[in-house]
Amino acid sequence: MMNRISKAIKNTFKHFHLSMRRKITFDYLLLYFFIGLISVLLIPIIFAFNNISGDVEKESYEVNRVLLAYNQEIYSLQEAEVKISQITQSSNISFEIIGYSDFENSVKAFTIQTGAFQNHDFSYDLFKRMDFFINEQLIAKRLDNQYYESEEENYTYVIYTLYPVTLYESELMTLGILLLVFHIIGFVLMGMIGGARVKKVLNPIYHMTKAAEEVSISNLTLRLDVNSTKYELKDLALTLNDMLDRLDKDYSKQKRFVSDVSHELRTPISIINGYASMLERWGKKDPEIIDESIDAIISESKSMQQLVENLLTLVRSDNQTLQYEFETFDLAELICSTVKEFNMLNTKEQSIACEVEKGLFVSLDPVKIKQTIRIFVDNAIKYTPEHGDVFVKAYVQDKNVYIHIKDSGIGIKKEALPYLFERFYRSDESRTRQTGGHGLGLSIAKVIILGHKGKIRVKSRLGKGSEFILILPIHAKL
Repeated sequence: MMNRISKAIKNTFKHFHLSMRRKITFDYLLLYFFIGLISVLLIPIIFAFNNISGDVEKESYEVNRVLLAYNQEIYSLQEAEVKISQITQSSNISFEIIGYSDFENSVKAFTIQTGAFQNHDFSYDLFKRMDFFINEQLIAKRLDNQYYESEEENYTYVIYTLYPVTLYESELMTLGILLLVFHIIGFVLMGMIGGARVKKVLNPIYHMTKAAEEVSISNLTLRLDVNSTKYELKDLALTLNDMLDRLDKDYSKQKRFVSDVSHELRTPISIINGYASMLERWGKKDPEIIDESIDAIISESKSMQQLVENLLTLVRSDNQTLQYEFETFDLAELICSTVKEFNMLNTKEQSIACEVEKGLFVSLDPVKIKQTIRIFVDNAIKYTPEHGDVFVKAYVQDKNVYIHIKDSGIGIKKEALPYLFERFYRSDESRTRQTGGHGLGLSIAKVIILGHKGKIRVKSRLGKGSEFILILPIHAKL
C-alpha cells in the first residue's frame, strides 16, 4: 500500500524539476505528514479505548458484586437482574451474563440481558462485533470468566459488555482537532526550519560544484575547500582533491611526454631535411656529398624508427595490450650470448664479464628478457669510462632468479634515483647527448620486468658506479 502511494506521489511530481534541497525537504515533510495522519487517527482511538476500558472495569466490578450476592442467596435472580439493569442505566454499558452450571458441557443455568443486549441477537464473533461497531457504534468485549461456589453447586459466569463510543464523541473531537492543529503548525515549522537546515547542510556541495566548474585544463591547480565541510562531505572533498592531484600529475607527465617526443623527433627530422636540401642544391653531381647524405639520412631514419617502436611498446603497456610469449629456456646461455655480443662490439677496452649458474632454466619471454638485459648492459657500458669494468651475475634464490648488472662508471646522483625509470628522464643532459639514446630504455625495461611480475633494485654512488638487480620469478607463467 505504502509503495503504491509512494509511486503515485513520484509520478505526480516527476515533471517538476526540484533541487536536491527541496526534494529532501519534501521527503521529510511527506514523512511527517503520514506520521501526523496516523497519530491523529490512532491517538483518539487509543484514548477512547483506554477510558472506556476503565469505565467497563469499574462497572463490571459492581456487576460481580451483584453476582456474588446472588450466589450467596442474598439476592434472587430477579433482584440481581434489576440491580444489573440499574448499573446499565447509570453507565450506558449493556451486559449479558450467562451462568453455566456445567461450563464444559455448556449447560446454562440462566441468562441476564440488559440495555442493548435486549434488542439484538448477539453472538461474540469477529464479524458480529464489526457489525456492531460500524452500524451501532457499540464496542463488544468479553470479560474474564467468573467462578463462584454455592452450597449446592458451582457456577461459572461469562460476562459480555456493549459500550457506546458516542459517550466520548466530544472528547475525541476535541483531541482530534488539537492534534490536527498542532500537526499543521509542526508541518509549517518543519518546512521552514527543515528547509533552512537542509540548505545549510548542502551548502558545501554548492561550493564544491562551483569550484569544480572552475577547474579546467589551464587551472588544474584549483582545489576544493575542506575546512568548511564535515563528515561524509569532507571525505568527498578530500577524495575529489586527491583525484585532481592525480589528474594534474598525469596531465603534467603527458605534457612533458609530448614535449620530449617532439624534441626527440625534431633533431632527426631537421638533419634529414638539411641533408635533403644539400643534395638538392649541390649534391647531385658530388659523390661524396651523396654518400654522406645517404648515410646520415639512413642513420637518422633508424633512430626515428627505434624511437617509434619504443613509444609503441610503452603505449601498449599503458593500454595493457603488450603481449608476452612465455617459454622455457636456459637463461644462463641467453646472458652469456648477450655479453659476448657486447664484447665483440666494444671499442672502449672495457672488461665485460658474466658469472651465471649453468642450466638456469626459466619460463619467461626470452625476447623481452634479452631486450631488458641489453638495455642495462648498454647503459653500463655507456656510463663506464675506458678500461672500466662491467659485471653480470645471475643465480637462483627462493624460487626467484636474480640478475646483477654492475659497473664501475660515474654513478647516479641520489636525488635522481626516484625518477630514473620515468620516460625521457635525463639525470645529466650533457651526458645523454654524448652517449645518444632517447631516454626510454629504462622505462621499457621497467615495463618488461613488471610484466613478468618482477622487481628492480638500484644501488649507486656518485663516482663509484651503479648496480641494477633484476628479480624475476623462475616461472612467470606456466
